[in-house]
Amino acid sequence: MLIAARATLGVAAATRMPSTLALISNLFADPRERALAFGIWATIFGVDYALGPVLGGYLLEQFWWGATFLLAVPIVALLLVLAPILLPEYRAPNAGRIDLFNVAISLAAMLPVIYGIKQIAKYGFAPDAIGAIAAGLVFAVLFVRRQRRLSDPLVDMSLFGNRAFSVALIVLLVGLVAVGGTMLLSAQYLQLVAGYAPFAAGLWMGLAALGMIAGGVGAPLLARSIRPGFVVAGSLVLSAVGYLMLAGVGNGGASIAVVVAGLGLAYLGNGLIAALGTDLVVGAAPPEKAGSASAMSETVQDTGVSIGIAVLGSLATAVYRRTMLDHMPDNLAEDTREAVSDSLWAASAIAPDLPIGLIEEAQIAFTAGFNSAAVVSAISMIVLAILSAVALRHVGTLGQSDERS
Repeated sequence: MLIAARATLGVAAATRMPSTLALISNLFADPRERALAFGIWATIFGVDYALGPVLGGYLLEQFWWGATFLLAVPIVALLLVLAPILLPEYRAPNAGRIDLFNVAISLAAMLPVIYGIKQIAKYGFAPDAIGAIAAGLVFAVLFVRRQRRLSDPLVDMSLFGNRAFSVALIVLLVGLVAVGGTMLLSAQYLQLVAGYAPFAAGLWMGLAALGMIAGGVGAPLLARSIRPGFVVAGSLVLSAVGYLMLAGVGNGGASIAVVVAGLGLAYLGNGLIAALGTDLVVGAAPPEKAGSASAMSETVQDTGVSIGIAVLGSLATAVYRRTMLDHMPDNLAEDTREAVSDSLWAASAIAPDLPIGLIEEAQIAFTAGFNSAAVVSAISMIVLAILSAVALRHVGTLGQSDERS
């Protein structure tokens, strides 16, 4: 039931977010106004990231875990009443039909790969994990080939012929991979290693998320005088610095300030690339394809978060398990051994029953995994910064005529 509910929420988000981006691109024809609108759009995500952990943590401490889902009900009800009144209607003149077969192929490409990555983290390079990843890649190739042949594809592959479009999508994808995994690991660190209650951990996460608000507002303003490619590159360098700070986090109390500062820089960089990256993607597409470009931008960002949780979470888990193998007492009961080797969450649940010092070893092992994931994120940000500075250098400042190709 929980998985089905989350899948339904995912479908709703997947239809809503591209619609908002397409609507913005059609409401604001002027590049400066459109970029600022996208910046405000990205800022709203920053507000969500800031308030979500705080409100969620409070609800978890006061009620049962399902209460966090009820928080959205009155908001959605208000949206259903006001949206038809306040939002203008827009329909693409040549809108095609939804190809469910293409949707099925895309899912067959993504889900086995994510499953395989998770299995590798848990059991190593087992045949079923490798087979799942291989099957997903085969379906990915079939999906791309089918899109190229169709007159009305689910994903318009011709858009990838535009260099600014392609590079901006890569930046959004990899940038959100890093942020998605880091959000997960940071929340676990604050609660399981630093020992904060959900509400207090949410306050720290919310404080760091203020960086995304600053990035979303500042990005379009900076891009009026500095070429967007260089703004994106600079934001990625800021993110890399934040991830390097997280790579040096330890288990001491002083590490909380480092976590918040590092996560804040990561959020700041993410706010900048979310605003400018989205503008580059949508702005590079012709008006009649704004909806398709918006859908790809949002799909890439959502996919990036999901992949980040799977990949970086699996990396951190693999480091944790390998580290704990060297510190597991020989006389530990089998069920206890399985819990401790599974995750820090599981080990914390039976902490009173563990030998003295073992939970501390588990926290150290988790922190080592957190550090490793942060190092990978930092390296990826540096590579992306170089790519952005080189490949997007031809894109002019906002309002300046340029060829986004």
